[in-house]
Amino acid sequence: MVWLWSLWYSACMAFYRRLFIDFDSFYASVEQQDNEEYRGKPVIVVPVVSDYTCAIAASYQAKRLGVKTGTRVKTAKEKIPGLFVCGARPKRYVEIHNQILEVLSKHFQKIQVLSVDEMACEIEEDDDFDCEMIAAHLKLDLMDAIGEHITCSIGVARNVFLSKVAADMNKPNGFTALGDEASEQLKKLDLTDLPGIAERMESRLNKSRIKTIDDLFSIDELKLKKAWGSVIGARWWHMIRGSLQCDYGLSNNEIPQSFGHTHVLPPSKRDDAGSFEVFESLLFKGLERLNKNRISAKRVSVYLSWRNTETKRRGTFKKTSPIALASCDYKYWTVIARKLWLSMPNLDLKAIPLIVGIRFTRTVKNEDINLQLFDLNFEPDFELKELYEVPDRISFGDPGRLFSENEV
Repeated sequence: MVWLWSLWYSACMAFYRRLFIDFDSFYASVEQQDNEEYRGKPVIVVPVVSDYTCAIAASYQAKRLGVKTGTRVKTAKEKIPGLFVCGARPKRYVEIHNQILEVLSKHFQKIQVLSVDEMACEIEEDDDFDCEMIAAHLKLDLMDAIGEHITCSIGVARNVFLSKVAADMNKPNGFTALGDEASEQLKKLDLTDLPGIAERMESRLNKSRIKTIDDLFSIDELKLKKAWGSVIGARWWHMIRGSLQCDYGLSNNEIPQSFGHTHVLPPSKRDDAGSFEVFESLLFKGLERLNKNRISAKRVSVYLSWRNTETKRRGTFKKTSPIALASCDYKYWTVIARKLWLSMPNLDLKAIPLIVGIRFTRTVKNEDINLQLFDLNFEPDFELKELYEVPDRISFGDPGRLFSENEV
């Protein structure tokens, strides 16, 4: 049976069908393209300029020095003296995004926009089909349109999922085609190199004796479904074999309607600064989850539990934003969530924070909406516009005096 699967898989992969484009450190690259001072230098992009926030993008120069997406600004500055910290400019990124789509529309008839910096295109095959030449011409046209410092990595394979994996195999500014030998090429990767398998899922698969990509290919569909714990396992069985029916980025009804993250504060974090630091970390974790799953939310809730050290009385504060248009934008939700945090009532001097949490609700798939902050014509209502465009009206970086400095 193994040789039959190998023969079938090779036949499927003999013809390239999907070209995946992933722009390298997109936000940071745009900043380097627009500012000569940043070129060749370590740069990070943040939702709002503050030592308390996290990087939403890092240039490859910064990544080589140990700073990546998710690194706190304060930590990044300690690692890289002279680091350039740029506030995010969503409108500029949308402008570049639209220019990219104009170029792609000249090369391809069918384009699937997966995010502001990721697109999948269908290649029309003919007798003179040469995927490497197509990619080379595309890169030249993109360079002419958006500049040489905004580079992309391109992958070509049977379906979108495999072409994304191919694009990730040779970054930055690389090209990889998965052809007849695709199964062997994939087996050289780790499980976590595949989009959708993080440490938690890897651990779950390991318990079912799936520790390598070779194991992933060897297991049958029903066993993979059981190991995964849902029908997504069966979907994966088909995706890694080049199926177009269960492809990456296509309709999937299994998105969470809401999700959240909580954290029990250790004694060292049970004060103003510590609880705020954990809150920021949870916020970023939630935003990463939105973007990774390509979903947007319409509402966010922030809450914290506290205890009075004298009376032992406990309580929980919860603040929820009004329902708004769906968004997955980092800056948008950072501003809203921070405003909610800072609107928490002051506690007496004997109260200490115990648990911090954040929850996104009313989620929708990005493909089903027009992302409001990827749309240059979007105009938020007056209150949100003030928050979005004038973030210094909120005391960013200063969580306020919510708690005493008492230790447990």
